[in-house]
Amino acid sequence: MCDRARYSVLTPDTLHREVHLWLLDLELAYSLCDMHDRMLSGDELEKVSRFASSELSYRYRATRVLLRYLLSKYLRTSPKEIQFTYGANGKPHLRPDHSLEFNVSHSGNRAAVAITANSPVGVDLEEIRSIPEASQISAQCFSPEEVRQLAGMATLQQISAFMWCWSRKEALLKAMGCGLSEPMNVYHVGARLPLEPWEISVTECDRAGSTWQVQDIPYSPACSMAVAYRGAPKELLVRHPTLSHILTL
Repeated sequence: MCDRARYSVLTPDTLHREVHLWLLDLELAYSLCDMHDRMLSGDELEKVSRFASSELSYRYRATRVLLRYLLSKYLRTSPKEIQFTYGANGKPHLRPDHSLEFNVSHSGNRAAVAITANSPVGVDLEEIRSIPEASQISAQCFSPEEVRQLAGMATLQQISAFMWCWSRKEALLKAMGCGLSEPMNVYHVGARLPLEPWEISVTECDRAGSTWQVQDIPYSPACSMAVAYRGAPKELLVRHPTLSHILTL
């Protein structure tokens, strides 16, 4: 189930049966970043300074500020007080150990933050675009069935289906904490196109004795996006707030 209407009260007590997906426009975060750079930790500010371009630096800074702000509302604490630890492949977690789980993805000026509890979660957001090396990537990273699905499509469909398959796989690997270090072709998530907008489709993957849910989020024709998490299906609450909504949470 998908619900786009609820913004007001954040209910962390229900996160064990829900996934909250926040779709954010980073351009709306300029004022938030100017006001709240003090939210960021020393290592985050150091990383900001290392980016090769001011655009990449801004996107990282805006995403981290918005992430801290959102998490602080669930945790009922100051954004500055939130501490992160990182897994072997760089996936961030809350420190000390906390049942709340989150993941972040961004593409261009869009960002997505997935938040749940008691289930590792991953999200991937991609701009749909033509990839010159798509055939080579598919042969290396997609399952034989996914390669066959792509081969049966017209060129324009192939471009979109490739990006949707990639988003599903990356969301799953991020949820598992593997990143792109894990072979992607062992996970079959399908190279199909998504269903109608806002109609969520789910793929179940059984790996290492666990069941993982992978859900398409077709909120924009220009993007592919998927959320993955471990366990039984959860209710998906999708929020696309303005900056004023965020500031008044």
